[in-house]
Amino acid sequence: YQISSYPMYHSAYETFDLMSRLMDRGFKYHQAVARLWGVMALTLADQVLLNLDCTQYAHKLDIMVAEFQASYGNLLRKNNVSLDGVLKAAQEFKKAASSLHKATQTVELTNPMEVRRLNDQLMNLERAFIDPLGIFGRPWFRHIIFAPSQHDAYGSTTFPGLTDALFDIEADPDQARRWKAVKKEVSVLAFTIHSAASTITDVNAIGGL
Repeated sequence: YQISSYPMYHSAYETFDLMSRLMDRGFKYHQAVARLWGVMALTLADQVLLNLDCTQYAHKLDIMVAEFQASYGNLLRKNNVSLDGVLKAAQEFKKAASSLHKATQTVELTNPMEVRRLNDQLMNLERAFIDPLGIFGRPWFRHIIFAPSQHDAYGSTTFPGLTDALFDIEADPDQARRWKAVKKEVSVLAFTIHSAASTITDVNAIGGL
């Protein structure tokens, strides 16, 4: 049988009986997903070097910055707010990600110190995007790049702190306060991306070594 949608999602009718008789007879899809996750876990556990291509992160970051500029660039320029710091940080991150990815392709896997260094950098990459103080208006969310949308529980927001600070800003009577918050979020975003770039930069390249 074929089902093109799932109208019972999150309803009172989404029961074990419905699932076993109609939605997934024999729980074949459940088994397939569980087996896939099992294979993924075994594969990751057996790999000496973490399978994370940080150049994909850099590429996505470029797209996000471009989309953000397309949505808010005119408004920001109108109020003398520059994204130059964010653009520069994104380029630094892209360069560092490329260098780290090349290092993961050429590292001698029998060298425990080099493997540990690269794995530590890969593991700390995502942590580098965390702001302990949280994002604007929602301190319980701390990731500077991704967060659930404030206005769509099923969607996500690019640069959530900055996006939230800009939401409906022109309707706010206290323009000075709101734009001060926007400028702060731009600085936080640029600083965080720059810090993430530093996290994955070759330590031998720091300070011209």
